[in-house]
Amino acid sequence: MTLRRRFPTTAAGLARVRSLAQGDRRSGTREQSDLGKSRLARSHSPFKVVSMLMKAVRVGLGQLILFGDAVSRPRPQRRVAQGQAIVEKEAAGLSLYQFHACPFCVKTRRALHRLNVPMTLHDAKNDPVARDRLLVGGGKIKVPCLHIQEEGQSRWLYESNAIIAYLEQRFAGIA
Repeated sequence: MTLRRRFPTTAAGLARVRSLAQGDRRSGTREQSDLGKSRLARSHSPFKVVSMLMKAVRVGLGQLILFGDAVSRPRPQRRVAQGQAIVEKEAAGLSLYQFHACPFCVKTRRALHRLNVPMTLHDAKNDPVARDRLLVGGGKIKVPCLHIQEEGQSRWLYESNAIIAYLEQRFAGIA
């Protein structure tokens, strides 16, 4: 409950709010102590503190993973021009739904880079349209997810290891 809801916005009410905010104990000790408890309970609840701490850890680890990826990215596979043209043509029907800092998505993107496979990437975390397409087409919001469109068929492949195995089987042998 906020101070403005409990007291009218008249001059007397505003003076009362100022006195409570400054800790004037001459009048209204009950309101002040109730207000202090609720504010303390809201700002220091164990669940909220743990939740904020875990979010900070996740964000920090995500940035660390992205930095490690940028520093140690593997070299792309070299192909002759005709081989790379074949890869680009076959990869046109593939798209990857991912979260930017997800470790499994980073693993999948590293495999894409190593295999030198250009692919459309969709950010399912920050793009609501991509998130909805993933939910409607794949049936669940889980990343990484490879959307394979070939011969009029649509297939959704989850799990980073399965995606990488599919990509290696399909593109590693093209020279």
